[in-house]
Amino acid sequence: YDAGSCIGAGFIWNEQNNSCVSKCPDGYTSDGQYCKLVKQNPSEYKTKDACVAVGYRWNETNSSCVESCPSGSSADINGVCKINGASNYKDKESCVTNKFKWDETTAMCVSACPAGTKEDTNGVCKKDDSAATYSIIIRYVKEDGSEAAPSYTATLKEGEAYSVTSPLIDGYTADATTVSGTMGKSNIDLTVKYKKNGGESTPTPTPTLTPTTPPTKDPTTPPTTDPTPVPPTTEPTTPTTPTPTPEETTPSETADPGDNGQVENVEPEG
Repeated sequence: YDAGSCIGAGFIWNEQNNSCVSKCPDGYTSDGQYCKLVKQNPSEYKTKDACVAVGYRWNETNSSCVESCPSGSSADINGVCKINGASNYKDKESCVTNKFKWDETTAMCVSACPAGTKEDTNGVCKKDDSAATYSIIIRYVKEDGSEAAPSYTATLKEGEAYSVTSPLIDGYTADATTVSGTMGKSNIDLTVKYKKNGGESTPTPTPTLTPTTPPTKDPTTPPTTDPTPVPPTTEPTTPTTPTPTPEETTPSETADPGDNGQVENVEPEG
């Protein structure tokens, strides 16, 4: 018989050695269903069943029988002292015994299996290959390395399609307006770069404008003019003196310079 069928058949279950008996052996007392050791000092009970049978508490942390659970732990319905909180369990057995989940990936005791894992029949979180999920992150940065917009993140199943439109940033142009594809068997980390419009790779500091003085032009002196128009000066034209035509003279009228202009008629000889 096991404990239930033993008691159901009208017998007594001896918790010390897990046996069904008609009466309790020496050193034990019956509560009508179980044989329990006569209460002694807690340290005398070396097993959980014997400790709990006499009304003490079994401390799972150091496998000892105690009168009451130590600070930071509490007794369950079976009188077992269990540390409060999943994170206090450092091994798989105590974690699962206390109704928590043991995550094989991180070797930690957790209250529930994390995403991408599935609890088996033993309360152990194992990778769920039937619905594997992976993360995608798209970073938006300017050419100088600063953030242009908050990153896009998502968790997708293997084979799931994605299409993400890059945000519009005033004064900048993205090298990819849309990022799309299909989730594979690993996480995705992408970067979309933003280039400043006008071809500048880095922000140009705002120049300090200094007032510019217009260039000073040499004043043009207008030509000095006589208010009274002066007619053009021309040399007077000297009338041409006609050259006199010499009068014909005859040899007989040749003047003698010493005659003061008087012409003497000379009779030819012979």
